[in-house]
Amino acid sequence: MDDKRPAAAATPEALSQGAVERLLELRHRVDADPDPTTESGALAVLSALAGQRSAGADRPSNAIRDERDYSAKKHQLLLEQIPAVTFSADLQGGLSDLYVSPQIEKLLGFTSDEWLQDPVRWYRQLHEDDKARWTEDFASVVSKAEPFQGVYRFIAKAGHVVWVRGAVNFIRDDSGRPRFLQGVGFDISEIKRGEAATQQAEQVLRDAKRDLEREVAERTEELRLQLDRLRRAEERFKLAVEASPSAMLVSDADGKILLVNRQLERLFRYEESELLGQSVDLLVPRASSEAHARLRDGYFREPTARRMGEGRDLFGRRKDGSLVPVEIGLTPIQTSEGWLAISAIMDISQHMQREEVLRDQASRLERSNRELEEFAHVVSHDLQAPLRQISNYAQLIESCLHDERPEARSSGEKYLGRMVDSVARMRRLINDLLLYSRVSASKDAEAVSLDAVVNDVCADLNALIVSTGARVVRQALPSLMIRRLHMQQLFQNLIQNAIKYRRPGVPPVIEVTAT
Repeated sequence: MDDKRPAAAATPEALSQGAVERLLELRHRVDADPDPTTESGALAVLSALAGQRSAGADRPSNAIRDERDYSAKKHQLLLEQIPAVTFSADLQGGLSDLYVSPQIEKLLGFTSDEWLQDPVRWYRQLHEDDKARWTEDFASVVSKAEPFQGVYRFIAKAGHVVWVRGAVNFIRDDSGRPRFLQGVGFDISEIKRGEAATQQAEQVLRDAKRDLEREVAERTEELRLQLDRLRRAEERFKLAVEASPSAMLVSDADGKILLVNRQLERLFRYEESELLGQSVDLLVPRASSEAHARLRDGYFREPTARRMGEGRDLFGRRKDGSLVPVEIGLTPIQTSEGWLAISAIMDISQHMQREEVLRDQASRLERSNRELEEFAHVVSHDLQAPLRQISNYAQLIESCLHDERPEARSSGEKYLGRMVDSVARMRRLINDLLLYSRVSASKDAEAVSLDAVVNDVCADLNALIVSTGARVVRQALPSLMIRRLHMQQLFQNLIQNAIKYRRPGVPPVIEVTAT
């Protein structure tokens, strides 16, 4: 029966010169004392072990075996200093673990013996979500027999997840076929937790960025809507100012003109471009500009809606320097840039002219009332005298009515005639009073040609003059500052009375002269 253990059947003499050279190279590499605490150092040690395991395939001599045992122990001490799990597996007849370092217990909670007792422990502890990927990776690695690195999750004995980054290399026999698998596994859970924390932080940052971008977009849209509303409000405000029948001006606390309407341009005879950005003092009389600046500062300290210059006459200065009487209403508005003042300016030139006319009419009415009072005082006695005569004659007539004598009847008729005359005189006085009141209501004195007045009177009395054969003779008459109606009524009364009270049967001759 043939012995199937080629590694144990070889004798020391069967060791090839190439194996000896590999052992010497292994010793040299071990004596170089690579730093097993680093990943590169750990891989260097594993490579040395791989060379040792390949050399061990031949049957060494006792000396060589002693040298190999010494090197193996030294390498094992180095491996146990590596802060990672080292492992090796035999590829003949499948995949079975030959060695796992004690660090497996720190990594996953299993002792080396517990791990090696179960040939598929490594696969059992592999995370379910990583098994399919590992199967694909391992099949590719074995088929190519090239060094490989991968990251997988394992379930520790206590049940928690451990992230492991593994690196494997292959040891080939003399024919070049992969004979052993040697590898190292590093615990990268902290790194993964850091990556997870980083990813979480990055996700938080992405979420914060997304929220910030959304908030910025919302705020930008809100600001756009606000600006749009402000723009529409400003347009409506400008339209309202432009449509105002009064001159309108908007200025800031420094007195700078910000807005004017067409009515203000017409009133002050400026173009809009000549006013915007200028001081309102441009429209104030020069004599009042200094006082106006102080009053403006006082107004903006306590801005209220009110009339400007209450109780004072205000004037605006036009472009040509002329002054125009104005009334100004002030309305403050508060904006994000501070207080502004809206000035509504009204030209009161016509209003002042109307007031002057009213004052003149009031003065004339007062003078007419005084004259009427004086006239009433003068004629009161003349009005009372006819009334007393009428009363007396009425009493005499009453006494005659009770007397049956014929002479009493004749006396009564005489008294009645006198009473009629008194009534006629009373009527004339009343008419004269009415006429005077009408004349007093006429306009003030003016330059009047008396020749023209006499001509007008003669024309009015032409029928009477012709019927009576009267003749009006006059010299050249002057012009006087008089009330025409008064003088016309005077000449009419004189000429009319002269004709009325003429001598019977004699055509009257009326002479009108001036001295």
